[in-house]
Amino acid sequence: MVTLWGILGVPIVFACLAAVFIWRPMRKSLREARFARERREFHRQRERLEARFLQLAANSGRAPHLRWNDCEFSNDVTYARDRRTGRLCAFVGVTIACDQPTAGGLLDNPYQEDYGSTAQLREATAVFHYDKGRWHTLGRTVFNLNPDEALQRYKDDFVMLGQELARHR
Repeated sequence: MVTLWGILGVPIVFACLAAVFIWRPMRKSLREARFARERREFHRQRERLEARFLQLAANSGRAPHLRWNDCEFSNDVTYARDRRTGRLCAFVGVTIACDQPTAGGLLDNPYQEDYGSTAQLREATAVFHYDKGRWHTLGRTVFNLNPDEALQRYKDDFVMLGQELARHR
């Protein structure tokens, strides 16, 4: 005589096996769709993010000897996931034009200004993160490293997901 477990057991086993084989590709597909949506959001919010980055980074006081005059953002974006928090991050190369004080303003330099400083370009990386459906920045700047170098240096903290390189004509 066939029991109720015998009748229900076979379909349940097949359903579980199907779920195991289908879940992994479905999860990967959902993760890729979410990543694509988050990248689109970065580009939609980019102007606001750059303005906020400048406001926070230039006034952070972390490098009080540097006065930021201008900041040029690269169009290339490198995406990585924070290993600890799982948050998506965007790394963007920046060139910062800043004034660095000279020794008493006595250096003979064609870029010297009245207050005794020299104009200087600094390569750095601006860091942005995605949290609760929106991109944010804390003004975090990784000086003297481009995005690839920054990710290499912090490889224990981040895993690279991809790059968007600007199209050059």
